[in-house]
Amino acid sequence: MSNEFFTTRDITLAATIMSEGIEVQYIDFQIEGSRGTVGYFNFENSVEVNVINKDYMNGKIKVEPKTFITNLRYLKSEVNGYNKKPGK
Repeated sequence: MSNEFFTTRDITLAATIMSEGIEVQYIDFQIEGSRGTVGYFNFENSVEVNVINKDYMNGKIKVEPKTFITNLRYLKSEVNGYNKKPGK
């Protein structure tokens, strides 16, 4: 793969990738006008991640609901926690 990381700001896609057993490598936080802080979720770029992305975009992926919700809550807490850091 030419890029080291697969990056998405789609939090539900990120939670789906995590639900497939792939760890988020890091989250890049950016301020985007009235939207406030947005998280860009970075995963190691691999064939597996790209297949998950394609299946997600085509509505063909199924994940275990409890795992998905746990991962979604984790990602939301990371983004919300960043907003609450002093000086932000």
